Amino acid sequence: TALVSVDSWRMVTDSLRFVGAIRKYDITKFRNGVAMYASSSALFFFSGISFGIARRLLDHAARLIDPEDTKTLYQYKFWEAAMDTISGNWVKERQFNPDILDRNIREGDPYTPPGYAFYSGILATEQGRFQDADVFINTLREIGEVYENDYARVRRIVLKANELLKRSKCREAVREADEGIAWTQQIEQRFWGLWLLGVKIRACSTLEDRRGADEALSLAERTVSAEKHVAPFYSANYLIGRLGHDLRRWEEALASPGGPGTVQLRKSAWQSGRAALRNSKKCAYGRTEIFNLIAVSHWLAGRPRKA
Repeated sequence: TALVSVDSWRMVTDSLRFVGAIRKYDITKFRNGVAMYASSSALFFFSGISFGIARRLLDHAARLIDPEDTKTLYQYKFWEAAMDTISGNWVKERQFNPDILDRNIREGDPYTPPGYAFYSGILATEQGRFQDADVFINTLREIGEVYENDYARVRRIVLKANELLKRSKCREAVREADEGIAWTQQIEQRFWGLWLLGVKIRACSTLEDRRGADEALSLAERTVSAEKHVAPFYSANYLIGRLGHDLRRWEEALASPGGPGTVQLRKSAWQSGRAALRNSKKCAYGRTEIFNLIAVSHWLAGRPRKA
C-alpha cells in the first residue's frame, strides 16, 4: 500500500499481478487475506480505471470479514472510505472509533489507520464540516507524534492545508503548504508534494500573489512531467489551481487592451479546463470548484448561456 504515495504506476502494475494470483485461492485461509483482497480495489478506484470494479471487489471482501476481526474490519473501512471519498459517494454515515485505530497501529498496521482518518477528514472538509475535520487532523497529529508515523505526519499537513484553503484562510494555507512541500521533499513523498503545490497555487491566486502562484505552478509541472502516471487524486489540486491561474491571466488580459494576446491565454485556459474536467470524472475532490471555474471560462468567452 505504500506504493500509492511513492510510485502510482508501479502500484497499478504490481496490483494487477496480485489480483490475478489471489483469485485462485480461498483468501479466508490466509493471514490478512481478506484485507489484501480489499486493498486490491485501489488498483481500480485510485488509478481511475473503474469505480464499478472496485466496488465489486470491496463488496466481495465485506462478505468474507469475520465480525470479530476488528483489525480486518477497519482495514476494509479504510479502503471503503478512500473509495467513497474519491468516487463522490459522500452520503454514507461513518462510525469513527479512535480506540480501534490505535489498537490496529499497535498490532502492526501503520498505514491504514492514518489513511482512514485522512480520507474521513477530506470528506468532512468537502462537506463543510470543519469541526469534524479538526478531530481527524488532531487524530493524525497524535498518531504521528506517539508512533513517529510519517504516513500520519504528512497526511496531517495535507489535511490541515486543505482545510485552511477551504475556509479561505489563504495566507495560513500557503504557510502550511510551504512547510509540507519542504518536508515531502526530504521524505521523498513527491505526490503529496504535488497536492500541496496545488494548494499553494490556489491560495496564492486568491491572494493575487502572481509570483508565488507562478513558482508553485512551475514546480508542479516539473513533478508531473517527470512521472509516467499521476493518480487523479494527487493531481486534482494542481489541475484546479492551474485552471484558476489561467483564467485569472485571461481575465486580466481582457481588461488590459495593451496586454498580452488573449487568444493564447484563452487556449491555455480551455486546455486546463478540459484536463480538470477529465480528472474530475475519476476523482470527485474539487468537482464543484471545477464546474464553477468552467462557468467562469464561458463568461470570459462571451457565452453566458453556457455558464
